[in-house]
Formats: sequence, structure tokens, C-alpha cells
Amino acid sequence: MKEINDQPITVLLQKAHDGDKQALNELYPHIYSELKKIARYSFKNENPGHTLQPTALLNEAFEKIVNADVNWNDRHHFYALSAQVMRRVLVDHAKAKSAKKRGGNSLHTSFNDQQIAGLESNEQLLAFDQAIEILKEQDIRKAKIVELAYFGGLNFREIASYLDISKATVSRDLKMAEAWLKLQVSGR
Repeated sequence: MKEINDQPITVLLQKAHDGDKQALNELYPHIYSELKKIARYSFKNENPGHTLQPTALLNEAFEKIVNADVNWNDRHHFYALSAQVMRRVLVDHAKAKSAKKRGGNSLHTSFNDQQIAGLESNEQLLAFDQAIEILKEQDIRKAKIVELAYFGGLNFREIASYLDISKATVSRDLKMAEAWLKLQVSGR
């Protein structure tokens, strides 16, 4: 487990959650680069004129995460939750923008394989999010794998470690989830 000043990141996370400002000050510089990488990955294929920027996404998500009532298993748990919170922030942002623009109507769009990974517009992000929510009701593990891969930028090894499953299971579940999501979003 990675340590900072002889303390595991997990311990510093818990202390920061409990209000220890010193722990937060020690922790933040060490986790910032990984959080920035997750935030940048979330914006990989966003439109250049997006009003929310990776740093703002990171800051908003970090505030929510530190204030969340979570007992951290390890740093992988923290980063996985960070990816999920960033996804929620992006989706909430897209919903707000769509509601202003179109009156919040239900969105249906179709994806090709590259668009599933890229989520090129607010409409696609919202449609993808709706499909993930439906997938969660049917198979929570597959939905988590999709979130961690697409929104967290985690690789198969990291996802397997976080979910305590094999890399082969991650690969198989992700392929099945991608096919299912493509059908859901395209309306077929």
C-alpha cells in the first residue's frame, strides 16, 4: 500500500474524512495527479467548448468524496469512487444543460463503438447514463465495470483488483455490457 510520511493513503483519507486538516494537507498533493488523470480521462472526447473543465470536475468531485460517509478499503476503492463521483457530476451537468436547452425531454441516440467509449455529446452521455442505470438493476457488477473502465480509466488489472474478480471476468463482462448498452442506447 502506498504510504505518505509513514501513513497509508487509506488512513490519511479516513483522517481527512474525520476533519483532520493536516491529513488532508498531506494527502491532497499525493492523490491530485491521479485524480487529475481520472478527470482528464473523463473529458477525453468531450466537446472543446465544454463549460466544465477537468480541474473544476476534480475539485467538485473531491469535495463530495471527502465529505462522503465512506470507510476506505484502500486507495483503489478511493479512486474507483472518485471515477463514479466524476461521472455523476458530468451527468448532472449534462442534465442541467439539456434541461435548459430542450426542456429535459427523454433522449434517444445511437452509438457506434467509438462513440460508446467517447460519449461525444450531452445527449449521448445522458442516454449512456440511463442505460447504465438500467444495467445496474440487472447486473450491478457489469455496470460497475463499465463505470470504472469508461469514466475512471482503470485498466482490467485495476478493475479486477477492486472488484476481487479475474481479469478474464472483467474482459468478458465488459464485452457483454458494451453489447447490451449499444442495443439499449440505439433503441433496437
